[in-house]
Amino acid sequence: MCFESYDSRGVIQTNLEIIQMVIKRIDEFKKRLLNDVFLKMEEIYLFNVELNITLLSQNILPIADWDKAIGQLIRSAPGSSIDKVVSFCVNFASFTVVQRQVQTITYEHIPCLVAAMESLSFDSDSQSLSLKQQMDECLSQLKQ
Repeated sequence: MCFESYDSRGVIQTNLEIIQMVIKRIDEFKKRLLNDVFLKMEEIYLFNVELNITLLSQNILPIADWDKAIGQLIRSAPGSSIDKVVSFCVNFASFTVVQRQVQTITYEHIPCLVAAMESLSFDSDSQSLSLKQQMDECLSQLKQ
């Protein structure tokens, strides 16, 4: 049984067309939410592991677009925030992929994040070397 309805122009639409239109608008909204709201938040929210996991696991943000955006954000992060970036990357990757606490996020879903993690450069002081070691251990676990 197929129901028909009329849009504002008086054009007949089937249920399938209506559902397709709604899905398209939801996808557009998710991308706008990511680009116009989430990525413009302060670092404290951007690098909050729980917030990111919630938004992704509940399918509020599209993971492919998030991955590209967060990868770019990490690459462009100033050196002064390297500890926040490493902490976020290690905790996010460990919780989602290594410990498999979120079934909808796997290694294959986050190629840009992994590439950004691999591209980070570190100074030679003891704190930086410690951060590098954490990152290397996390990357090693991710690739297993």
